[in-house]
Amino acid sequence: MFTSLLSRFLVLCLACTILGCSSKEKEAVVPVKSLVGRWDVLEASVTSYEPDGRYLSTRDLAIGSNRYYVFSAEGIIEPYTKNIGSQPGFYSNTNNSLSLSFSYGTFQYTIPPTISNTELTLIEDTRNLATVPESRRNKVVLVHLKKYNLPD
Repeated sequence: MFTSLLSRFLVLCLACTILGCSSKEKEAVVPVKSLVGRWDVLEASVTSYEPDGRYLSTRDLAIGSNRYYVFSAEGIIEPYTKNIGSQPGFYSNTNNSLSLSFSYGTFQYTIPPTISNTELTLIEDTRNLATVPESRRNKVVLVHLKKYNLPD
């Protein structure tokens, strides 16, 4: 009786092992592009909409020149305007999103699949989102960044 139970148990284990191996290929995981370094703002704008979706206006946010962000490997982001730093925050990025957290709020950007090693477009779409403050609702923020390279 014991050998019968043992042999059934071993057959069950063998069947689970064989059936557990699948011939399907797993989806390729797209690596997260590194944001570490300085990224200069090429353009930035916010488009406002009525709660019903009607367009209101578009406003340029890239005020002046020398606006950039420095991303560290430790997950810290430091915004700069005209080489003057402002309050740093934290960031995390995945394959298609970037989350920025500052003491004054958290911002969730989508990264379109056109990301490259030298250019980056970020989109924050808060239309129909009740989870953001009223002042940030019904807006689409677009930020286009270029990786800074030291002059030769």
